[in-house]
Amino acid sequence: MDFETATQLKQKLMCDLLNEDSGLSVEAWRSPHYRPLRPLPVGTGIALGVTGLPTGGYGIAIRVQEDTPSMRELATLIAKTAHGEADVRVIGRVRAHGVSVSTTLPLRPGLSISHPRCYAGTLGAFVSVEHEEGVFALSSNHVLAASNRGRPDDVILQPGRPEGRPQMNRIGCLRAFKPLEPRDQVNTIDAAICRLDEVPFQARWSSIGCVSCVAAPAYGTLVEKIGKTTGPTRGFIKTVDLAVFGLDYEIGSLRFDEVIEVQGLDGPFSRKGDSGALVYAADSGEGVGLLFGGRLRPPDRGPAVSYLCRLDAVLDYFHAHLLTSEELLS
Repeated sequence: MDFETATQLKQKLMCDLLNEDSGLSVEAWRSPHYRPLRPLPVGTGIALGVTGLPTGGYGIAIRVQEDTPSMRELATLIAKTAHGEADVRVIGRVRAHGVSVSTTLPLRPGLSISHPRCYAGTLGAFVSVEHEEGVFALSSNHVLAASNRGRPDDVILQPGRPEGRPQMNRIGCLRAFKPLEPRDQVNTIDAAICRLDEVPFQARWSSIGCVSCVAAPAYGTLVEKIGKTTGPTRGFIKTVDLAVFGLDYEIGSLRFDEVIEVQGLDGPFSRKGDSGALVYAADSGEGVGLLFGGRLRPPDRGPAVSYLCRLDAVLDYFHAHLLTSEELLS
């Protein structure tokens, strides 16, 4: 099927599972196998998205977090509804990345950073914010705002916990975050910004210089990132517009939509501690997403998966834009 058809089918399947009206005609999906899917509670371990197929065209990405008879039956039913044009994997529970520590000034993308109440993640990028002065660091909510527990003006550390100490390692203060919504609501981003103190920093990535533009995610795009734990890694976008019913956080299992799935080229694309890393297209240097979670050893023994939220949605939420080298020098 083509991309638009796959996207509409994914939307209809999601609405079936959520017991919502898709606004799409059932006739469009009439097949000998089709029947409306049984609504599922939020937190159920399944995710649906759109992915490219080895045979060409697009299909439905089905990610099952627990290999149980009921989940296998549901995945099979969804694959039949897609006329077999599906990519099914058992990936295990997906968790928000956090943990571990790193390093030094000047600040730059890829360094350890955190709120004092959570373990270290990754400094993703430097941004400016409309109608506000100063430079801001961008990372994940669960890195800079301790999964909604942070408050504006809380100290931000570099290196992050456990090595970082508020008295010695302050580099700024929490400015704003997108609250993580409870399991009966939908999240699209996991992000926060902190206002930097007067500390030295540089915005260049070692391989491509400054990331100053944003691009929409596309299947098959070769991407790179620099994370606190794994450093520079490469991968490709495996699935776009993934809807994840259960992603594990300290505050519970949350629902996410519009997620980008990345698969590493030479091993895992990310590990714990890489949350907040900016992911960019390897050829153009355009930013595509902000890394926030993944699974290192899926139960189906397939490749590790990493999850990103869309960078354009993150920047829009904060009314921010990526800083260029010229802006940093001015």
